[in-house]
Amino acid sequence: MSTNNLFYINIAVLNKDEVIQSQVSGRVGGPKLFGKLAGKAANAMISDDKFTSALAAKLATKVSEKIAEIGVSLDIRKRFQQGSFFVLSAQLTDVDPGLLLQRAKGEEFATKFQQLLSLLTELELNEAHERAQAQIKEKAKSALMTKLEEILPTTLEEQGKVKVSVCFF
Repeated sequence: MSTNNLFYINIAVLNKDEVIQSQVSGRVGGPKLFGKLAGKAANAMISDDKFTSALAAKLATKVSEKIAEIGVSLDIRKRFQQGSFFVLSAQLTDVDPGLLLQRAKGEEFATKFQQLLSLLTELELNEAHERAQAQIKEKAKSALMTKLEEILPTTLEEQGKVKVSVCFF
């Protein structure tokens, strides 16, 4: 596997206590005294490490599944965690150029590009075919990094009220 298709996602959870307080209060009857006490107790019992570990595992699975829908296979693994900070590695393992280009540029463009790749193979221009495939992967990786940096914080906040800081390398 080529390492140039590898990137890292650094995520810092900014509001673990608020998230747990909100979830517990919602389950036990709102922000009244009992809800607040239950939230404080839950926060004391659930460490930053435990919360962050669960978030990292869920995030790795969900992102991989969502990205697969556009024709890109990612192998995402947690590589490091300390407190409410964690690092995920994302290895771009496969790209379905037809599906990816169909989503990005439309059906006609995707069909013509697939024809071009077929012609390169038929003409035994393997080096050109490999270069085209490598460029597709590199562009997919770059676009993914940009898009994930944009949507991860927003999506996590909308769906789970989790505020995060995200950066890539």
